[in-house]
This record gives sequence, C-alpha cells and structure tokens, in this order.
Amino acid sequence: MNIKGIDNQYHLSKEIKKTKSAKSEKGTVKDKIEISPEAKALSSSEKSKATKLKAIEEKIEAKYYDSDSVISKVADKILKDIKSG
Repeated sequence: MNIKGIDNQYHLSKEIKKTKSAKSEKGTVKDKIEISPEAKALSSSEKSKATKLKAIEEKIEAKYYDSDSVISKVADKILKDIKSG
C-alpha cells in the first residue's frame, strides 16, 4: 500500500470538475473542464504566496533581517507578546 501526503495540488484537483459536453457538429464528444471559483482563488493565492516568499528570500540574501532596527522591532514584538500572554 502506498500512502501519499496531501498537498495543495490535491485540494486544487478536488475543485476541478470534468464534464462531458454534448456532441459537436462532427459527432464527437468533447471534454470540458470547469474550474470552480474556489479553485481559482486558491491558485491565485498560491501565486501571491510565491511572490511574497521570493521577496523574503531576496531580503535574507541582502541581509535585511540582520540590521539592528529589524532585530530591535522583532525583540520588542516578542516582549509585547510575552507580557500580554
């Protein structure tokens, strides 16, 4: 038995509905794929996530997160979260 993990492609494929349309003029049956609005939104959000991830990777390479101001902001946020928790 082979068990595969679930990934976003699984969720996207669940949203795709494959239906057969009526016979065309030539008498052949053509397949038609309808993608639900949810699947389109998921696809769009994946592209958005990829764009954001690329921007983060570029900032890491440029050592943006190593600056004192960024480290200070992160430390302040951690302290604030600890005090409110």
